[in-house]
Amino acid sequence: MLNKTSLILIILLLIISSSVSASTELSISQDKKQHFVAGALVYSLIDRSNINFTPMAGVFIVGLGKEVYDHYTNGTVEEKDFQATILGGLSIKLFKRVF
Repeated sequence: MLNKTSLILIILLLIISSSVSASTELSISQDKKQHFVAGALVYSLIDRSNINFTPMAGVFIVGLGKEVYDHYTNGTVEEKDFQATILGGLSIKLFKRVF
């Protein structure tokens, strides 16, 4: 289960990201938002579990694994997808350090 702080951060990020208009220069695609949230969730789930595993390593593996999956299933491999996943994990890590 996610801790309260991680859950609040994820909800705030979803609200903020959904309020960005597609017509602005700061437009973020739905796909990148999903990668960001996935990275945040993976970090939080690993961090809260009893698994003896570094959360950022898990985020890295999941992000890379998704791009490898895209490669072998004729999906679109995008470096920015991987970066968005990593940023999602880093945001939770940073948030936890600050608070």
